[in-house]
Amino acid sequence: MLASAGMAVASWLAPDLMRNDFERFDDLRRSFLFFGLSGVALAAYWTAYANRDEVPSGPLRTTTIVCLAALFAAFPVGSKDVFGYAMFGKILGHYGANPLVTAPSAFPADPWLPFLGDARWRDWPVVYGPLAVWQAWAIDGLAGADLWVAVWLYKGLAMGLFGATLVVAAAVLRRPALAAPASWLLALLAWNPLLQFETAGNAHNDIVMVLAVCVAVWCRQRERSRAAVAVLAVAFWYKWYSLLFLPAFLVDRAGRSWRAAGGDLGVVVAVVVGVGVLSLWPLPGPAGAVLSNWFAPKALQGIYPNELSPLLAPLFWGLNWAGAFESLWGAWTFDVMRWSAFAAAAAAITWRQWRAGPSVESMLEAGCLWAAAFVLLVLTMLLPWHLLMVIVPAVLCGREPFIGFAVVLTVLGLASYFLTFAVATLALALIAAALWALRREGAMTAWLWR
Repeated sequence: MLASAGMAVASWLAPDLMRNDFERFDDLRRSFLFFGLSGVALAAYWTAYANRDEVPSGPLRTTTIVCLAALFAAFPVGSKDVFGYAMFGKILGHYGANPLVTAPSAFPADPWLPFLGDARWRDWPVVYGPLAVWQAWAIDGLAGADLWVAVWLYKGLAMGLFGATLVVAAAVLRRPALAAPASWLLALLAWNPLLQFETAGNAHNDIVMVLAVCVAVWCRQRERSRAAVAVLAVAFWYKWYSLLFLPAFLVDRAGRSWRAAGGDLGVVVAVVVGVGVLSLWPLPGPAGAVLSNWFAPKALQGIYPNELSPLLAPLFWGLNWAGAFESLWGAWTFDVMRWSAFAAAAAAITWRQWRAGPSVESMLEAGCLWAAAFVLLVLTMLLPWHLLMVIVPAVLCGREPFIGFAVVLTVLGLASYFLTFAVATLALALIAAALWALRREGAMTAWLWR
């Protein structure tokens, strides 16, 4: 709670709000302050992970509300995305243009544009689906011409959706024969500093996808598999990566009935087509141009060496050291290797789930692994909020080592605001190796003294 309150206060210690985020701090002392506050939050979270006792509902609810309220009051220093959301809504609501094909930079005189800073998507159309655009349009209608009203509407919405996610997660964790205490698992979600920071703090819309996956799992748990896949199909038009979880649901269904799995797939196709027509048809501009831009966003077409995942970074730097990127075949080799690795991972995940048999646990584990393979092997721009869709199913499955994996990703995600993912991973690996060596040395010393 103290770390969240400290972040809220520190977030306003800036003379220029247009440059008020981690990548643009003019005062290095503020960077160290946030790094220290993040360290305190992560230490507290690690303590909660190490202490596997039941967590009373009262303290759990109170601490969660206080942390979220503090971060809600904070300026969104993690990224400029929420200002982009507001601008996308304004493009449709005020300018009458389609943000799926029109970039914010098309309106250079707009007073909101400077708050986007030099973010890459300042010059890109929106990479989200039409449902995200209609959400932005609705918030723009409520906010009018006030940027700050729009920003805090997004923060309030994200915080509310996080609360709804916890309610659904609590219902999912009420299943029998859970391997770990349900209240402890719920605390690992409610107290997760990355989840809190990316929702109440930064208002990232990935929380919409997290909630959709949780609702789909809850539907599956209540033996409503077609409702589950329908939720994922609707979420496809918000952010298309909801379909990453579809194979896990279909394999789970096929393990009980191949015919039922085919019916579920038919539901997915029908819902995707229906929602797509309804959400795209009212938008200005030809649907073909919208779809071609959305399925080939510029955000996925480049290589970002400082934002690569811990798996892709060694591959990139190895090819770069060999001089591969001085010719066309270097980028081609990089793409072939990462997509081949993803395909191999997908086959292994599917086989693992099929051998485990149909269950909520195996389905959640498979969904977590699908999402992890996607963000670690496919995305060439891995950002902290991309990890939310990996962390939540990892905790909900209730099994180790997935829970530990979620905690490690939380540490890496929050640390990556100050260090790149690859550097943060290397630092944690060195710390772990040092602790292991010290423990081994202590064990050897004790044996010698005996």
